[in-house]
Amino acid sequence: MQRPTRLFLRDFHAGDAILFGRLVHDHGDELRRSVARFTHDADEIDELVSATWAIAWIKREQFTGRGPVIGWLARICRSVAIRTERYDQRHERLSQVVELGNRCEKNAEYSLERDDLEDVCLNAVMMLPERRRLVVICRVLRGLSVEETAKLMHCKPGTVKATLHAALAILRAAVHHEPTPANR
Repeated sequence: MQRPTRLFLRDFHAGDAILFGRLVHDHGDELRRSVARFTHDADEIDELVSATWAIAWIKREQFTGRGPVIGWLARICRSVAIRTERYDQRHERLSQVVELGNRCEKNAEYSLERDDLEDVCLNAVMMLPERRRLVVICRVLRGLSVEETAKLMHCKPGTVKATLHAALAILRAAVHHEPTPANR
C-alpha cells in the first residue's frame, strides 16, 4: 500500500466525489472483512461499513496522508464497531433494568419507595455543584467515555475521574441518608 500523493490529498480534502467513490469501490470489501471480526450479521456489517464511510467523508480533512488510506479507514471502522458494541451493551443493561422495574411495578408499596428514591436521586444530582453535575450527566446518564467527557469539559481525563468519584460519594450519601462528604 502506498502513501497518498499531495494531489490525492488535495482532491480528497476538497471532497472529490469521484475520488471518494473510487475509495469505496477499492476498499469496500476490505472494510467488510474488517467489520466481520466484530459481528457476523450481514445487515449489521452493512450498517457499520456505511457508518465508516459516512464518518470518513465527514472527517476527510483529518486524514494527513502519513500512511495508507486503508489504515485510516480501518481505524475509523474499528472505532465505529467498538462504539456500536458499547452502545448495544448499555442498551441491553438498560433494557434489563427496565424489565426489572416493570416486574416491580406490581408491588405498589415498592413503587412508592422507588419513586421516593428517584426523587431523592434527582434532587441530589441537581444539588451537585455544576462541574460535578455535568460529569454525572455525561458519564452516567449519557454514557460518554472519560475521554469524551474530558474533551467536552475541556479538562484532563484524570479530572473527570476524580470529579465523578467525588460526585458519586455525595450521591451515595444522599441516597443512604448519610452525612454528606465535604465539597472539595
